[in-house]
Amino acid sequence: MRSLQLFVPALSAAILLSACSTGNAGNPISTVPNMRAPLAHRTVISNVPKQFLYVANYSSDNVSAYSINTTSGALSAVTGSPFSAGTQPTGVAIAPVNNFLYTSNEDSNSVSGYSINVSSGALTQVSGSPFAAGGEPEGIAIDKTGTFVYVANAEAGNISAYTINPTTGNLTQITGSPFGSEQIPVGLAVTANGKYLYVSNGGNNGNGSVSGYKINPTSGALTQVTGSPFTAGYYNDALALDSQNKFVYTTDLTGGVDAFSIGAGGVLTAIAGSPFSTGTDPWAVSVSKNNVFAFVGNYSSNTVSGYTVSPATGALTAVPGSPFSAGTSPRGVVEDNRGKFAYVANYGSSNVYGYKINPTSGALTGVAGSPFGAGTNAFALATCRVASLTTCKPPRL
Repeated sequence: MRSLQLFVPALSAAILLSACSTGNAGNPISTVPNMRAPLAHRTVISNVPKQFLYVANYSSDNVSAYSINTTSGALSAVTGSPFSAGTQPTGVAIAPVNNFLYTSNEDSNSVSGYSINVSSGALTQVSGSPFAAGGEPEGIAIDKTGTFVYVANAEAGNISAYTINPTTGNLTQITGSPFGSEQIPVGLAVTANGKYLYVSNGGNNGNGSVSGYKINPTSGALTQVTGSPFTAGYYNDALALDSQNKFVYTTDLTGGVDAFSIGAGGVLTAIAGSPFSTGTDPWAVSVSKNNVFAFVGNYSSNTVSGYTVSPATGALTAVPGSPFSAGTSPRGVVEDNRGKFAYVANYGSSNVYGYKINPTSGALTGVAGSPFGAGTNAFALATCRVASLTTCKPPRL
């Protein structure tokens, strides 16, 4: 694995729809029912909101799937879990409109695609999967319409871009893909308005950066933002966005979070006080669904740092009690789609820690039964909320 080798000793019953998010994308969930979705993806079940959590397991080459208890936050394994993936899956993302899940597979230079059974949470590999990517694909991100998929190819130094077939889930490379010439691109995310893609770059000789791209709303093609790439820290890995198209956060492996405000044309400007202090080797970052809190997984100090996010400036302030204990070598972090719970994938201990988020302070308290077993070297996470047609609404904040 590239990054660890280099830096770490490293939807009466009703038709259900889903709204999903990934561990480092920070994207909002879809709140508009899509009646054009194929019938095969509309499953009749009880009128009860559900949530599922998916974890990409790097060394067992599979995806663990869990049902989230929406009251307690506890996890229960989905029948059939884990589900086979490509070799060394490092990223996982969900198309919220069409209920497809994708993993980026580092060693097999591919992307695996699955349909999600919205009743059970089980995964079925889509026909044609896996799909070719560039060298060492790492982060993966999907726009909120479920139309475009982007993958950061760390070794190839570029971004693969695809369109999603809304019926089959098959991926087709966008004309001009791959895009860009990056220095070890790793994390990436699409803004909530679908206008921009941002990419964190490890860089050479410790010169990290963040690249910005404008997204063609029709084709999905990428064009560099003026001034891109933007200077960041020593080595930048995970990347997360707020859901109001205002801020970008990326982990700096010297022990900080680099923070930027998004200006006209997608240009980034460093936020005063950035970088913000973290634990040792911060490998994961996520912004809560209400944009109030941010969480960082610190790989080498086995902790999770929590912050409040200034709505005006985007500056981060540590929450009381931070950092919080995690498992061994936390590598991914994500919140559920109601902003009640946070989950951390622990690479070293191959499990998932669950936490309740204090809605006032942002402090984390362990969920009963935590940690929950995962595959070998749990790496990245994504959550999916399923809500009935008659109750589809934004997440509770």
